[in-house]
Amino acid sequence: MSTKSVFTKHILMGIKVENDRYINIKDGRIVSITADPEFDDSIVDLGRHSIVFPGLINTHSHAFQSLLKGYTDDCTLEVFLKIVYSKLEEFTIEDIYNGSRLAFSEMLQNGITTVCDFFYINGAGNGNAKAVIKAARDVGLRINLMRSIIDLPGKSKKVREDIDNYKTRFNALYAQYEKDENVVITPCAHSVYYCTEEAIRSVKDIAQNYSVKWQIHFSDSQGTRDYCQTNFGKSNAEYMADNQLMDENMVGVHGIWCDKQDIEIMANHKISLSHNPLSNQFLGERPALISEMLNNGIKVGLGTDGAASNPSLSILNEMRHAVLIQKARLLDPSKFGSLQGFKMGTEHGGHLSGFEVGKFAKGFWADFMVCDTRDPTLNPYIEKALSYMVYSLSPRAIRKVYIGGKEV
Repeated sequence: MSTKSVFTKHILMGIKVENDRYINIKDGRIVSITADPEFDDSIVDLGRHSIVFPGLINTHSHAFQSLLKGYTDDCTLEVFLKIVYSKLEEFTIEDIYNGSRLAFSEMLQNGITTVCDFFYINGAGNGNAKAVIKAARDVGLRINLMRSIIDLPGKSKKVREDIDNYKTRFNALYAQYEKDENVVITPCAHSVYYCTEEAIRSVKDIAQNYSVKWQIHFSDSQGTRDYCQTNFGKSNAEYMADNQLMDENMVGVHGIWCDKQDIEIMANHKISLSHNPLSNQFLGERPALISEMLNNGIKVGLGTDGAASNPSLSILNEMRHAVLIQKARLLDPSKFGSLQGFKMGTEHGGHLSGFEVGKFAKGFWADFMVCDTRDPTLNPYIEKALSYMVYSLSPRAIRKVYIGGKEV
């Protein structure tokens, strides 16, 4: 058994800053947060200039795409996809490890403690996925490896696999990491335009069997909207709902082209959403109706996507842009604010991640970032720390990151 009490001068508890607190930790999880230490024999003092925030949750990433940074700037989605899928043909398992490690290192520097990595280069088996997991663990991040299937004919053998192979390989990967507290394996279907209906249903069933979340790129571009109308005569949400392909474990990724009727469908099926505002902007897509989704009870987390469509892997940036975009879209700055941005980057992200993370609560993992209150972006009023975290905090202010109660 490992115990410690970590002293911080300030801590953001919910929406309020509390002063002179001890985070009491047992076996990597929070026991309590108190004015006096529970474990006197093992005290860590973060200093009089410290403020602690919950670790940030990246709910959608393609970490290997760090290898593509700079190759896909300023091009249409059609050109973007051609570049991505042609370049990945060249990548070795070592390349995938190195690209993923580069991405995870950047995330850690930006206060991200948990990442959901949507990985689809699985045509040859689980080797590449294991390389991504190793990269995350070598950096120190907590990872949900979201193992995706692509099964439509005509796709590269580097990414394509049939459903039977997918099931066998997924089960083997899940079993290998089942006892690792820092790794979760969950199933994913790439999209309705890269997967058969049978593949999506199989992913949904696997997730239900293991009681985990599953992801799918969902209403993610104008191209997807047009594909669904041409091939199904309905929207992405309508197609999936009509074919019983939605459930409460589903996490849609992007949701850019969802209208109010689609949002009703999402809410009725209790699905969640990973919102990737910077990637959406990079690829020239419209703002998603995030305010309406939240108002309908849909849990929305934030993701960076891959560096090919977002060269800045920072949930701090995603929070800031998510809020500002909604203010501008609604033409009313009072209808969407820092609290929504903060929750999307922390607590809601934790809900999507498969881990007990994203807030300071008993039994949750002790994942947090330690910032220096002398940094200009955390001044002049420490009681306004939630606002500063969303609107101004620089990664320069982050001095330490703790995951499972250990500095990484």
